[in-house]
Amino acid sequence: MKRFYFLLLVISLALSYTIYAQNNFFRKDTISVQPLDAGGWGNIVAGVDLDKDGNPEIYGCNSNATDVPSSFAPRLYKFELQKGKWNLVWSTTLDVPYQNTWPALTTGDLDKDGKGEIIWCPANFLTDTGAVNTNPTRIAVFEARGDTSEAMGVDFFGSTVPNAKWTISSTPNNDMRPFHGFVMDIDKDGKNEFVYCDRQSSSGLSFGIVSVDKIPDNADGNEKWTLKMNGKDASITGLNTSSKYDIVFLNNVLYIWDSNGLVTPVKYANNSWTVLPAQKIAGTTGSFKSAQLVDINNDGKSEIVFGGWSDGLVYLCQQQGDTLVATQIGNFAKLGVTRLNGGGNGDLDSDGKIDFVFGSRNTTATKVFNAVCRLQYKGGAIADSNSYIPTIIDSLIHPNTGQLDIVAVSDVDGDKVPEVLYTSGYPRGTLDVPNIPIVILKYNKQSAVEKEKSLIPESFYLSQNFPNPFNPSTTIKFGLSKATSVTLKIYNILGEEVSTLINGEQLSAGAYNIPFNASNLASGTYVYQLGFDGQIISKKMQLLK
Repeated sequence: MKRFYFLLLVISLALSYTIYAQNNFFRKDTISVQPLDAGGWGNIVAGVDLDKDGNPEIYGCNSNATDVPSSFAPRLYKFELQKGKWNLVWSTTLDVPYQNTWPALTTGDLDKDGKGEIIWCPANFLTDTGAVNTNPTRIAVFEARGDTSEAMGVDFFGSTVPNAKWTISSTPNNDMRPFHGFVMDIDKDGKNEFVYCDRQSSSGLSFGIVSVDKIPDNADGNEKWTLKMNGKDASITGLNTSSKYDIVFLNNVLYIWDSNGLVTPVKYANNSWTVLPAQKIAGTTGSFKSAQLVDINNDGKSEIVFGGWSDGLVYLCQQQGDTLVATQIGNFAKLGVTRLNGGGNGDLDSDGKIDFVFGSRNTTATKVFNAVCRLQYKGGAIADSNSYIPTIIDSLIHPNTGQLDIVAVSDVDGDKVPEVLYTSGYPRGTLDVPNIPIVILKYNKQSAVEKEKSLIPESFYLSQNFPNPFNPSTTIKFGLSKATSVTLKIYNILGEEVSTLINGEQLSAGAYNIPFNASNLASGTYVYQLGFDGQIISKKMQLLK
């Protein structure tokens, strides 16, 4: 019971600062961290169907963010949506003895053979005493088998190995950590490349452009890898070797974010790469996996949008020549979110306009724990902050501080409307036990809240649900004496959130009814909690099956 009341206290404090989302998002699904992975999730890929069986897939890899030995081994998982349920259908372990945090993970078709691939870069950790890890695999490619098999890669003595893999460097103990990357034909030579930034400053690589001549079906090791360009190339001058935390390619220019806030352009022209003068984006220390290439107003011209790593601001970057002109278009700091990490974009509410989503990192000054932030473009001049609405669409997935730096926006349920996926890539502050799952957030087009045709109540109230006890449906009634933001959540007796019925919706004064279906819950006592105008009211209800 102590845990329950502590959680209620945390929620009470957070709700008083929560930003009032104008739209209703709910947690449609979660995918739990796997039992051996004490460090939690390291990265995810969503919105794909690589085996082409018609079922959406989510790929996730683990991360070593703890000292638990089981998290040292890199593991990759494949989940598939089958009859409305996310099932684990395949997994593998890579032969890297001691991994570190924030592994790169993306998808593509490096050899253009029509078979999709997962490109995975577990970060090596060479300094652990006793670890034999002098030159491990840093790029592993698992290819779909071209049939309806759930497995990826190649079967080998009861396990699965990658179709192709590479150490990148031939030098032992060269500490390299590919952090964030993508697949495209970046130099227009007809071949796809894997492009990544490197967060390990001691490697001196800063970034890499990698190609491979083929991805063998039998993992025979006969593929030929080429490091086409990196920060140590003799032709590259003027590129600093600080850690790099983001990379985007726009109109023949790679833009690479340093840990110190500089953005360095590296331009491709006349079959060569040239480092251009680095620039400081005012007011920010850079981007942490949040930079996104988009065409906001569909004018045929792409822009870059990213969230500030340390200031909670969102920036629009437009090209003038080869440099970026940055404009602040969103401010989450005023909503209590001071650090943005990870990002994605899509039309979440099907209004024909783009939405940007960012995770967040808690600090001692943060007033909203584990916030998921949405910057909604409502039309108008794209460089005008008045054209955007910043809201928080989820928070408090865990009562401890943390870092939601794994964010994706993809259609993962096949209804042609994208969902938000997020999880924690690193347990900042107190260890997240249990670990934060992969959460799938969905926009609810038709709010279930029904307003009664009645007089405005003199004061706020929350009625006892009816019927009570119930099985499996009941109705919750509440009243608002003035317009305010409302949150209505359900908790079990341990204080664990089991359902979100209203998530920061702005409602007018009046009386409301909202149905609650508990068909997926076990019999027992539950608490429903109404948050409004900085206040909280709670009541108990009984589910009997």
